[in-house]
Amino acid sequence: MRILTTFIILCTLVCTACADEHSYYDLGIAAYERGHYQAALYDFEARAVKGDMIAQFCLGFMYKHGESVAADNKKAKEWYERAASQGYAPAQNNLGVMYVRIYESAKKKDPKTRETAVSWFEKAANQNYRPAQHNLGVIGHMRLKWWKQAASQDYAPSQRELGNLYYRGKDVEQSFTEAVKWYGKAANRENPDPIAQHNLGICYEMGRGVREDPEAAFRYYEKAAKQGYIAGKFKLALAYAEGWGTDKNLKEAFRWYKEAAQEGSVPAQNNLAAMYGRGEVIRKNSEIAQEIANEMANRWYFQAAQQGNSVAQSNIAKGFENNQDQLPQDFAEAYYWYSLALNDENALNDTPDNDLISKTKDARKRVGKQISEEERTKIQKQTTNDKWKPKTLHGYGTGFYINKHYILTNSHVVTWEDSDGEKREFDEYRIPYRSVKLVAWEPELDLALLYDKSENKDNTTAIFRSQHVKGSEKISVFGYPQSDELSYDGNHTEGIVSGLSDIINTSQPHNSFQHTAPTQRGNSGGPVFDGAGNVVGVSVSMLSDPHHFFVRAVGMGFDTPQTINLAQNINFAIKFDVIKDFLDFVKEDKNTLDFLKEKKFAPLDYKSTENSGKDIPHEKIRAQVEKFTVPILCYKNKGKQPLDLIEVSIN
Repeated sequence: MRILTTFIILCTLVCTACADEHSYYDLGIAAYERGHYQAALYDFEARAVKGDMIAQFCLGFMYKHGESVAADNKKAKEWYERAASQGYAPAQNNLGVMYVRIYESAKKKDPKTRETAVSWFEKAANQNYRPAQHNLGVIGHMRLKWWKQAASQDYAPSQRELGNLYYRGKDVEQSFTEAVKWYGKAANRENPDPIAQHNLGICYEMGRGVREDPEAAFRYYEKAAKQGYIAGKFKLALAYAEGWGTDKNLKEAFRWYKEAAQEGSVPAQNNLAAMYGRGEVIRKNSEIAQEIANEMANRWYFQAAQQGNSVAQSNIAKGFENNQDQLPQDFAEAYYWYSLALNDENALNDTPDNDLISKTKDARKRVGKQISEEERTKIQKQTTNDKWKPKTLHGYGTGFYINKHYILTNSHVVTWEDSDGEKREFDEYRIPYRSVKLVAWEPELDLALLYDKSENKDNTTAIFRSQHVKGSEKISVFGYPQSDELSYDGNHTEGIVSGLSDIINTSQPHNSFQHTAPTQRGNSGGPVFDGAGNVVGVSVSMLSDPHHFFVRAVGMGFDTPQTINLAQNINFAIKFDVIKDFLDFVKEDKNTLDFLKEKKFAPLDYKSTENSGKDIPHEKIRAQVEKFTVPILCYKNKGKQPLDLIEVSIN
C-alpha cells in the first residue's frame, strides 16, 4: 500500500510539472474570476517580482483598476512596462491605452505621448494581436489597413468599424452593400456586437444595402437593446411607441425610453418627457398625479435641453414663458432657452410640427420685449454655439433662503474634487430649473452661498435661532433626499438632538451636533429646525455603512471577530455659531464684496432670534419651511468623449 501511495504521489508531481506551462496561472486567475482579489494579488505579486510577464500584466491591471489595492496609475504603468518589454502583447496593448488616455487628458498635448502609444500598439499589432490592431484604427493610425487586418481575422469590433467606413464613404468608396456585409459578420455571430446589430437595423429601416424591412430592423434593434446598447434601446422604444415593425405598445416604449434616458440618451430623454407630458405614463386623473407627471416631464425635458436637444429647449422655454407645468414665469430664462433652440433649426424642422421654427422665433421675439436690451445682449452672447456647452447633472442637494436672494447650503454639495484634490465649482447651478450663482464656499466649515437674482418666489426666508441646541431637544429636518428618484415636494422628518458633537476624531468635532431625524443622500445643505420652526443648524452628514466597528461578537453566536454596522440613524448638522462665523466672514471679505459689487448683487443679511418661541404643529412647520427650502442641481460641462479603445482584462 505504501509503494502504491508513493507511486501516485510521484505521478502527480510529474503530471504537475508537465502541465505547469498551462496551469501555472490557474491559482491567481481562478481566484480573480471568483472575485477573491486579495488571493489573486498575493499570487500575482509573488510571481511578478520573479519576472513572470503574465503575472506582471495581471498586477498592472489590478493597480490600474484599484482591485484589492489603491488605484495607482504609476504602478500600473510600471508593471505593464515590465511585461510589455518582454513582448507580452496584452500588456503592450494596455500600455498603449494608458498613453492615449494621458494624451487625451493633458491640457497641453505632447505629440511624443501619442507616438509612444502608437509604438506600443504596433508592437502588439505586429504579433497579430487583434485588440491592438483595432486600437490603431481607433486612434486614426493607418485605420483602413489595421481594421481590415483585424476584421479578416473575425474580430467583431473591427468588422463593425469597417462597416462604418463603407457606410459613410470614409477612407473607401461608399458602399452600403459592403457596410451590410461587415455589419452582418459582427452582428450574426456567437458573441454578437450590439453596435453592429443596431447599425444593421438602421440599414434595414432605411433600405440601404438591403431591401427595406421594418420587422428585420425591429429584430436587430431588440437584439442590440437586450445587450445593453443605449442607441438600440432608444430605437426599440421608438418602434414600440410608433408601432413600427411591431405592434404599438406604450408600456414597452416607456420601459426602453426610461432605460436609455437614465443611461444618457438625449433623444430618449426628450421622448420620455413627452410621454409624461401627454399623460401616457401617469394618468393625470388627480391633482397630485398631474403634479408628478408635469414634474417628471420637466426633469427629462431639462436633462435633454441641457445636453443640446432643441425640441426640449423649446419646451422648457415655453414653460418659463407661460408659467406652466410648475415652471416659474421667468422671461430671461425663456429667452435663453428659445435662443438655444434656434441654434439648431434643422432639429426643430425635423418634427411633426412644421411651424415649430417660426413659432420659436416669434416666441423669442415676444419674450425679448419683456426683458432689457442689456439682458438680451448678455443672453445672446451666452447662447452662441462657440460659448454654450452641453451639460450633464453631476450632483444635487438641498439649500434654503436666508434672505430674498441668498441660499445657504453645504460646500460639498456645490463643489467637486479634481484629480489633484483641489475643490472646484461646477459649471452651472439650478434650483431646480432657474439658474443661480455660486458666491462663496468654505470647505473647512462645509458651508456655501448661492445667489438667486430673481428672489425667492414665496418671499419667505429662514430665521435662525442663536441659542445653542440642547440634548434631547425636539428638532426636525426638511430637504430633498434622493431627488434623482423622489419628487421635488420635499421630505420633512422629526427627531431629537442626540449628541452635542460630531465624530470625535474629526478635525473640528465641536462644529456639529448629532440628531435622530432620518436623513438621506440629498438632504445635505438643508435646514434643521427647532419645535417653533427656527433654524438651528444645517444638515451635513450621516453615519452610514463606511463607518463600522470590529467586535468579537461571541455572545451573539459568533466565535470569530465580525464586522458589524452599528450606525443606526446617526446624523449630523452644523451649529449656528459656525454658520454665523461663515456669514459674517462673507459680509466682511473684500474679495467677496468686490465680486458682489461687480455682479450688482444685493448685500448679504439674515435674521436671528434669541428666543426659540412656542412649539407649533408639525404640519405648520412644513408649510412654513417648504416655502424657503429648495433642491439644488449641479451641472458640469460635457467634456470630449474619450476614444473607444479596447482594454484587455485579466480574464
